[in-house]
Amino acid sequence: MWIERFIARIQNSEERTKRRWMILFSVAAIMAIAAFWIFFTVSVFRGPSAAPSAAVADEPGFWQILKNGTSVVFDSAAENFKNIFSRITEKKIIVIE
Repeated sequence: MWIERFIARIQNSEERTKRRWMILFSVAAIMAIAAFWIFFTVSVFRGPSAAPSAAVADEPGFWQILKNGTSVVFDSAAENFKNIFSRITEKKIIVIE
Protein backbone atom coordinates (compact mmCIF):
# COMPACT_ATOMS: atom_id res chain seq x y z
CA MET A 1 0.00 0.00 0.00
CA TRP A 2 1.03 3.58 -0.51
CA ILE A 3 0.76 4.40 3.21
CA GLU A 4 3.27 1.71 4.13
CA ARG A 5 5.70 2.95 1.47
CA PHE A 6 5.23 6.52 2.68
CA ILE A 7 5.91 5.57 6.31
CA ALA A 8 8.91 3.47 5.29
CA ARG A 9 10.29 6.42 3.31
CA ILE A 10 9.93 8.65 6.36
CA GLN A 11 11.58 6.04 8.59
CA ASN A 12 14.56 5.80 6.25
CA SER A 13 14.99 9.56 5.92
CA GLU A 14 17.15 11.95 7.94
CA GLU A 15 16.30 12.94 11.52
CA ARG A 16 15.44 16.46 10.38
CA THR A 17 12.82 15.12 7.95
CA LYS A 18 11.43 12.77 10.59
CA ARG A 19 11.08 15.69 13.02
CA ARG A 20 9.28 17.82 10.40
CA TRP A 21 6.77 15.05 9.65
CA MET A 22 6.24 14.42 13.36
CA ILE A 23 5.47 18.11 13.93
CA LEU A 24 3.16 18.19 10.91
CA PHE A 25 1.22 15.10 12.02
CA SER A 26 1.06 16.37 15.60
CA VAL A 27 -0.37 19.71 14.50
CA ALA A 28 -2.88 17.95 12.26
CA ALA A 29 -3.98 15.69 15.11
CA ILE A 30 -4.32 18.61 17.52
CA MET A 31 -6.37 20.56 14.97
CA ALA A 32 -8.65 17.57 14.35
CA ILE A 33 -9.20 17.06 18.07
CA ALA A 34 -9.82 20.79 18.63
CA ALA A 35 -12.30 20.91 15.73
CA PHE A 36 -14.17 17.90 17.11
CA TRP A 37 -14.21 19.42 20.60
CA ILE A 38 -15.50 22.78 19.31
CA PHE A 39 -18.19 21.06 17.23
CA PHE A 40 -19.23 18.99 20.23
CA THR A 41 -19.42 21.91 22.67
CA VAL A 42 -21.33 24.09 20.20
CA SER A 43 -23.86 21.32 19.60
CA VAL A 44 -24.26 20.70 23.35
CA PHE A 45 -24.74 24.36 24.30
CA ARG A 46 -26.96 25.12 21.31
CA GLY A 47 -29.42 22.40 22.28
CA PRO A 48 -32.43 21.48 20.19
CA SER A 49 -33.31 23.83 17.37
CA ALA A 50 -37.00 23.97 18.29
CA ALA A 51 -38.51 27.28 19.36
CA PRO A 52 -38.05 27.94 23.08
CA SER A 53 -41.15 27.43 25.15
CA ALA A 54 -42.22 29.32 28.26
CA ALA A 55 -41.04 26.45 30.49
CA VAL A 56 -37.54 26.65 29.04
CA ALA A 57 -37.41 30.40 29.60
CA ASP A 58 -38.09 29.90 33.33
CA GLU A 59 -35.17 27.50 33.78
CA PRO A 60 -31.93 28.97 35.15
CA GLY A 61 -29.09 29.55 32.72
CA PHE A 62 -25.64 28.00 32.66
CA TRP A 63 -23.98 30.77 34.67
CA GLN A 64 -26.68 30.74 37.36
CA ILE A 65 -26.29 26.97 37.75
CA LEU A 66 -22.49 27.31 37.87
CA LYS A 67 -22.76 30.07 40.49
CA ASN A 68 -25.15 28.05 42.66
CA GLY A 69 -23.07 24.90 42.39
CA THR A 70 -19.87 26.74 43.22
CA SER A 71 -21.43 28.36 46.29
CA VAL A 72 -22.70 24.97 47.52
CA VAL A 73 -19.27 23.41 47.07
CA PHE A 74 -17.42 26.23 48.81
CA ASP A 75 -19.95 26.42 51.66
CA SER A 76 -19.64 22.68 52.22
CA ALA A 77 -15.83 22.85 52.07
CA ALA A 78 -15.77 25.75 54.54
CA GLU A 79 -17.99 23.83 56.95
CA ASN A 80 -15.75 20.75 56.68
CA PHE A 81 -12.62 22.83 57.30
CA LYS A 82 -14.25 24.39 60.38
CA ASN A 83 -15.07 20.92 61.73
CA ILE A 84 -11.56 19.64 61.08
CA PHE A 85 -9.95 22.74 62.61
CA SER A 86 -12.15 22.52 65.72
CA ARG A 87 -11.21 18.86 66.20
CA ILE A 88 -7.52 19.67 65.86
CA THR A 89 -7.56 22.62 68.25
CA GLU A 90 -9.85 21.19 70.95
CA LYS A 91 -8.30 20.30 74.27
CA LYS A 92 -7.70 16.65 74.79
CA ILE A 93 -7.72 15.11 78.23
CA ILE A 94 -5.77 11.98 78.84
CA VAL A 95 -6.38 10.16 82.10
CA ILE A 96 -3.61 7.83 83.27
CA GLU A 97 -4.60 5.47 86.03
